[in-house]
Amino acid sequence: MTPDWQTYLKNYDRIVLDFSAPLNMCSSERDELLCLLPAGSWQVAVPGSFEIDLEITAAADDVDQRSLAVRLQQLEEQLREQQRFFLFKGVYGAREIVRKLGTGSDRVCFVFHYISEFAEEVLLAGEDLRAGLLVVGPDGRLTAPAAGDGPDRMAGYRQLCALEVNRQTFVRGAVLADFDAREGAAVITGDRSRIILGRMLGQGGEGRVFLCDYDPDGTGVQYVVKIYHRGMLNMLRLMKLKRMEEMQVSYPGICWPQRMVYTDTPKGRPLGYLMKGVSGRDLASVCVSPDKVQRLYPNWRRRDLVRLCIYILERFQYLHLFGILIGDMRLKNVVVDEAGRPSLMDIDSAQVADIPCPVGYADYTPPEMQEVEFSRQLRSYDSESWAVAVLVFKILFFGLHPFQRVGGGETIEQDIRDGIFPYPEEGDQDYSLVPWGGYAQIWRYMPLPMRRLFRSIFVQGRRASLTEMLGMLRMYAKVLEKGLIPEGDRLFWDTEGP
Repeated sequence: MTPDWQTYLKNYDRIVLDFSAPLNMCSSERDELLCLLPAGSWQVAVPGSFEIDLEITAAADDVDQRSLAVRLQQLEEQLREQQRFFLFKGVYGAREIVRKLGTGSDRVCFVFHYISEFAEEVLLAGEDLRAGLLVVGPDGRLTAPAAGDGPDRMAGYRQLCALEVNRQTFVRGAVLADFDAREGAAVITGDRSRIILGRMLGQGGEGRVFLCDYDPDGTGVQYVVKIYHRGMLNMLRLMKLKRMEEMQVSYPGICWPQRMVYTDTPKGRPLGYLMKGVSGRDLASVCVSPDKVQRLYPNWRRRDLVRLCIYILERFQYLHLFGILIGDMRLKNVVVDEAGRPSLMDIDSAQVADIPCPVGYADYTPPEMQEVEFSRQLRSYDSESWAVAVLVFKILFFGLHPFQRVGGGETIEQDIRDGIFPYPEEGDQDYSLVPWGGYAQIWRYMPLPMRRLFRSIFVQGRRASLTEMLGMLRMYAKVLEKGLIPEGDRLFWDTEGP
């Protein structure tokens, strides 16, 4: 940290530290910050999401990230001993903190990554914001972009944090490479490591996926290579893959593009990427009906579906901490193995910083983004959270969309625009709009806080953070484990009617 941040922070009594800041800081800056905080006199506060983020990061495959989790745990303990640590219990997202602390006092300083929920909420606060800001920029270094007073106070912050679509992604045309993608063909990585393609596992609209002989550590971990069809690797995908290759994203169950692959020629034309392989069934073929789930996973109960949602959201949240939004949200992109462990597939389409996710599906698109051209529009944490809530609902309700109802519109887009959520509030026993087949019983036996969360999202238009949803799902799992609500012998309680 080249500037004297200790002197800068003397203007403040409380520092609110978002987990996105230390995770995305370059090592030298992070070391200085983590040494500076216990040496000062500030009260250090963290959102309720901090503990969940700490737990998620501690499970990463990356050694440095696990080490950071240990250091942050030690920092928390040290600050608690000094009685200078404050946890906003029950406040998971940044919205409430920014609105209550950021606009009420100029003695508070927020520290966060420039692509985060915190960044979005500070932008929304605009000229009403009085709090100081220390922002981790794209280079991993801290900066104080919002200094001074008056109407131009936020100009520097907007310049750093108000992302716009990278216009290079508008360039039309494909990156051309003549390549016969088949078993036995050779490709190379950027450091010219040679990889031989094995058996083809499958193909889709974008490309083919092959087994390969890549095993850099001799551990026997299976890797696969995705080779794009001719014409499918455009400028948007190429820029994104290069950015992804540079990022330190490594987590169990996230099939991250680890290395780009090229033709085995002197100039090396880009072809696709290398990632860890997975096995299992995609959720679109599993969450069809309770009978289908029971047939495929005969030992599952409702708690297993809830745990599956928890595991998926933990992986989403890990990506969110790096400023990566899934965008391409759908059951088909989640693969579940025989033990019920999920893996996220097709991550190469995700939104990374100012490079958008060009893919979107109407049933996971919030009302305000229906009919948006996604290749020209960046998603927000707000819009992503709505899509995640739909995914969770569909898993718990065996593929049923939250806005599907008796007498609904001709299309799901119409149902979403109509905004009629058919599941009643507390005390209301009108289930006449709920589709038949036992779905009313799922709703009845769901813990009240979970029902209230869904209604707040789908009826009141509130956007819950992923960590808030995680907290609710963990509570749901505990209630089931303690037998406080019935699970029955099957995944469903009633298959006859509402």
